[in-house]
Amino acid sequence: MITLNVHPSSTQKKILITEHAFDIYVKEPPDKGKANKAVIKFLAKYFDVPSSSFSIIKGYKSKIKILTVTEDKMEEVKKTIIGVIN
Repeated sequence: MITLNVHPSSTQKKILITEHAFDIYVKEPPDKGKANKAVIKFLAKYFDVPSSSFSIIKGYKSKIKILTVTEDKMEEVKKTIIGVIN
């Protein structure tokens, strides 16, 4: 599972990963799931995995979201996160 701090309606798209936080900034507004879809799409591109690899399990209407990653893509995502932190 990944916990994200989402910043919708941002002026730029970016991901900041530290040991203590995972922040994602998307341009889309938090309206009718637009920001949620943008988060999934952006994460998929960032980690180079299919969008279907991510699912929001908590926080659909919150800036703090919990996502799951499919079992077959978890190692790829972990390696990228560890590489960024180190």
